[in-house]
Amino acid sequence: MEFWVGSFEYGILLGSFLNAPIGFFAYKKECLEKEAIIVAFFVSLIVFLAAFVFWVLLIAFFISSSALTKWRGKRKKEVAEKFEKTGKRDKYQVIANGFAATLMAAFFLVTDSSCFVLGYLATISTVTGDTWATEIGVFSKEDPRWILNLKKKVSKGTSGGISLLGTIAAFTASLFIFSTYFLVDFFVKRSSSVSFPENAIFSIFIVIIIGFFGVMIDSFLGAIIQGYYECKKCKVKTEKRVHCGEKTILIRGKEWFNNDIVNLSSSMIVVFLAVVFSPFLL
Repeated sequence: MEFWVGSFEYGILLGSFLNAPIGFFAYKKECLEKEAIIVAFFVSLIVFLAAFVFWVLLIAFFISSSALTKWRGKRKKEVAEKFEKTGKRDKYQVIANGFAATLMAAFFLVTDSSCFVLGYLATISTVTGDTWATEIGVFSKEDPRWILNLKKKVSKGTSGGISLLGTIAAFTASLFIFSTYFLVDFFVKRSSSVSFPENAIFSIFIVIIIGFFGVMIDSFLGAIIQGYYECKKCKVKTEKRVHCGEKTILIRGKEWFNNDIVNLSSSMIVVFLAVVFSPFLL
């Protein structure tokens, strides 16, 4: 096993040195809970050991997502009632969004196979796109459409609802991730990366489509399987199991299939697709 930093020990030291201030920043800005910071530290450390460009993409996801979550926070309060979790991200959210990426980074570290690079790009593109779509899509002037029936409108924040603004945000996020990859790989040759075909447009198209497809899978899972509830008191429909101090009523989906499971499932699906079809794409 070879490390791009030279040795395992040096990689641990350098990775810890770079990740520590980011963890402190996340704590001070109340982006992550304490336990989530610990989990995120180990996730980012593994990713850093695999490839520098992987680590940059992970940080790009974290910073952009955290910034968008806090952006116009007061205007999101009404919609936030529908979401299971808001504000600080907990350890389960970190695992849900980072497990597939960590898995791909670990496999690439051990095998040095290009297919796991494509898998990493796909999952980071998906989780970034999903976050951007959620945080930006709530500001759409029109109500979102139900992904299972695009003629039907649903209220903002509804699981399975998609808007034109949110869809554009998801696509832009995929483009952002891949553009960042190419920029870092261009300027930092030791980042240890895959050799894409000479026709870079083909590669860009592949990753953007896979990442964007992952966001759509996330919406489909949210509409079909994710547990969705109704408050007994105020009748608001929400992802929360408790609202207005009382347990909510399950109106669709599975109780155990929450938003974290949705995010984990969609990222694992795109990883599977990217790895399986990589021989035909690279």
